[in-house]
Amino acid sequence: MQFLVALLLSTIMLLGLSLRLRRSRLAHVVGARRIDTSLAASKGTDWHALGEQLSSKGQYTAVSFFKFAKRDRERPVTDATQLATLKTKLAELDIKGTLLVAANEGYNGAFCVPSRKLGSFHDALVATDATLFSDLDINIGKSLDVSHPEKLPFKKLIVKQKKAVLTDGFSDELAEEIDFTDAGEELEPEAWHAELSGDSEKPPILIDCRNDYESQMGTFDGAIGLNTTTFAESWERLDKVLENVDKDARILTFCTGGIRCIKTNAWLKQKRGMTNIGRLKKGIIHYEQWLESLGADASSLSLFNGENFLFDRRRMFEPSTTEEQSSPSS
Repeated sequence: MQFLVALLLSTIMLLGLSLRLRRSRLAHVVGARRIDTSLAASKGTDWHALGEQLSSKGQYTAVSFFKFAKRDRERPVTDATQLATLKTKLAELDIKGTLLVAANEGYNGAFCVPSRKLGSFHDALVATDATLFSDLDINIGKSLDVSHPEKLPFKKLIVKQKKAVLTDGFSDELAEEIDFTDAGEELEPEAWHAELSGDSEKPPILIDCRNDYESQMGTFDGAIGLNTTTFAESWERLDKVLENVDKDARILTFCTGGIRCIKTNAWLKQKRGMTNIGRLKKGIIHYEQWLESLGADASSLSLFNGENFLFDRRRMFEPSTTEEQSSPSS
């Protein structure tokens, strides 16, 4: 028994030492090479120049973006004629992907854009609704060189109005009550990493908002998986996980690209009354990009173990259809 106790204490001490070493090494890497890790292009970006720059890396560029709009101030365009016009413009630019627009929520899009046409892609969106799309927070993803367009992650172009930009299973009444622009604190990857690797006597409750098959492929150290098969199952599982948890307990959530965490944290704050919540900005994808931007020395410091599951057209069907299509941000 004494041997087992000693072994347990030794293991705990080693784990603590490992976390301190990770934090120390990370501080060294960040201090030596601090880089703006955001791959999102913001207002004021010269989109045409950026497209030319990206064309040297690949024929196509993967982009994604989403936004939750404030009710009574910003309402996503829902006029069928305008959406049809936008789809026609994007088709003329040889763009493939999906844009979902919801009247009471916002929009969610993911596309493969011919790199040299990125500026025209942006112009087409802004021309549809200058207010809504003027501050596009576009994530610039991988550059793709393909010999045939059918090898792209997207096979077709979908621009359509939906009830929700991400299916959540909420009733109409509940969906109307929740304000998705009020979802609590958003943590940059560096702050997220620092909090997870901290020495707090009471570590945060870390919740993986993704489905079971995603969590099984990889997750953060210490994360609680909700074991869902669809996002709509999350609310019942969260009720069980947080059944005896204090309202002021520190809760951190993460998902693939950030959008599921926004819906989750808005629900946690407004429906369960949780007061100390945070989420990983732009999800695991952004965290991995942050580590990569720090250089080769930082990759071994990742607190994410395994593989980040990304939908592709072999696995993902566009909601409410039987047509294969890659998913927007999730």
